[in-house]
Parts: sequence; C-alpha cells; structure tokens
Amino acid sequence: MHRRTLFQLLCYKLLGLAGSLIYAQDKVRALIQEAEQLRRAQRYEEALQKYEEAIELEPHRAVFHARRGEILVALRRNEEALKAYEQALKLYPGLTVAYARMAAIYIHQKDYKKAIEAYNQAYQYEMDADRRIQYKLRAVRLMALQGLTQEALTELANLKRDMPSSANSLEVLFVEGQLHLILGNFQNAIAAFQRGYEITQLSPEESARFLFGLALAHYEMGNMAEYQKYAQLIQDPRYRRRLQRVIAELGALHRANLMSK
Repeated sequence: MHRRTLFQLLCYKLLGLAGSLIYAQDKVRALIQEAEQLRRAQRYEEALQKYEEAIELEPHRAVFHARRGEILVALRRNEEALKAYEQALKLYPGLTVAYARMAAIYIHQKDYKKAIEAYNQAYQYEMDADRRIQYKLRAVRLMALQGLTQEALTELANLKRDMPSSANSLEVLFVEGQLHLILGNFQNAIAAFQRGYEITQLSPEESARFLFGLALAHYEMGNMAEYQKYAQLIQDPRYRRRLQRVIAELGALHRANLMSK
C-alpha cells in the first residue's frame, strides 16, 4: 500500500511537471504571437519586451535572440543587436541569417572587413546552395568595392571549386565578368559574359546585363564592330541608357587624359 501511494505521488508530480511545461510553452507561444503583431505594427519597444519575456522562459531558443536582434536594429540600437545575434549564433551556429544581419550592421558602420567576415561565416554554415552562393557573392562584391579586386576574383574561383555547379550561376558569371573588366582582363570578361548570354539569350530581360558587359568589354578593347553588334541587341532600355552613360564617361576620361599629356 505504501509503495502504491509513493508511486501515485510520483505520477502526480510528473503530471504536474508536464502540465507546467505545457503551460510555459503555451505562454511562450502567446508571447511570440503578440510580439510579432507588435513588430508588424512597428511598436518595437513593446515587441522587444515580449521577446525578452519569451527569452526568460526559453533562453536556449536561438531564433528568439535573432528576432530580438532584428527589433533592436529597427530601434537603431545596433550594438545591442550585434550582441543578440552573437548569442543566437552561440546557441546555433547554423542560423546563417544572423551572420547576414550582422554583416548589414557592419556595412552601415562602414566596417567592411567585419562585414566580409560575417558573409564568409554565413557561407561556411549555410546548407542551401542558392543562399550559400549569394553569401559568397556579397563578400566578393564588398571586396571589390574596397579595391581588393584580385582577391575577390580568387574568392570567386574558390566558390567554383567548392561548388562546381555555381560555375553556371548567372550571378556568378556576371560578377566574374565585372571583376575581369575592372582588372582589364577583357578576354576573360568576354568569356564570362558570353557564357551568361548563351544561357539567357532567349530572355531579353535576363540577357540585357550580359549584352551590356559584352558591349563594354569590346569597346574597351577597341572592337567597335563587336561593340555595335552587342549594343544593338540590348532591348532593355535601362541597360541601353546605362551603356550610353558609361561610354560617355569613358570618352570624357579619354579626352581628359589626352589633354593632360
């Protein structure tokens, strides 16, 4: 009888513990729903408070810390947001969106080195192939903007080595062509743009940027016939105007160089 009573008491305690856990989970769920409603209504201070209450109940949930970081960014409290994202990544390094959010903050702070590092970390941990490519391309573009064009090209080569399928990615081909243009490697630029054009030539909208690149590369090489050929194939008026503007700027620069001699 005594053993049965002890067993019953233990069962009641376990049921009570389970009930407490269910209650806590329900409360967290309600807090998150309310926090998201407040965030969508741009009532960020109140949303932040709800997320912090949820974190007190479930501090191990990385996504809660990341969402807290997003609200802190909306409140322009970037240093606190960085700490929130760091905590999220300590709990779950695979939450690559946190790295991307940190990179955006670093870009705003003009700390491009840290932004590049954050995007590269996101690239290392990301499992989705398309997102992984995008993270690496963001790092590559930032490197190019910092004048590290050759280093950016090396990173692009590493991407294609790590992910052979990325060699035919339209974004990779266009960025590769741009980098070669900047370095004056016009034949390599033409090869990248030509490959992109071959893939997209049935879509005037998608092919426009590759035709723009081909026209510009041939212009830089002095191949006026090829320049005219590709320039006339551009159907997107935005890229036509962009090409005209760039050619005008190059012409003005050339005239200025002649006058300075």
